[in-house]
Amino acid sequence: MIKTEEPRVTVTSASSAARALEAALQPDGPERTDVSAKSEAGMALVGVKKLEDCLGGGMLYEYRFDRGVGEALMHRMASGGRLDYHPEFLLPFYKIITRDGLQVKGILGETSLEVVYPETDRDRKKEAFERILQEGEGRARGENG
Repeated sequence: MIKTEEPRVTVTSASSAARALEAALQPDGPERTDVSAKSEAGMALVGVKKLEDCLGGGMLYEYRFDRGVGEALMHRMASGGRLDYHPEFLLPFYKIITRDGLQVKGILGETSLEVVYPETDRDRKKEAFERILQEGEGRARGENG
């Protein structure tokens, strides 16, 4: 489950309250996080959890990181596949269909993402996807490989 915080609005007068409310309700208001500026340096995978089996034989996994997923990792996961990215949403949602048929979805800047692995050749596809995640960690730490 993704937690969202309510916008914080400080009221000092009636007119400033209206301006603060209007700013908080804007999609790019002051409370929206600019995730494109966040760094993935030192990002580490801290957990993988099988959530459930899906209809059609797929399996749903959750991946957790110690920092929020940034644009670089999102694009790396989507390489060669299809990326549906909605930066205009208050919570910038992305969904990726990889060339191996994996479905990856999440919110940019959040510390977790979900992956549905198809039934066919699941173990190989899971290992390949996790190598992409580990490669990203190595790049972020400046390792060669």
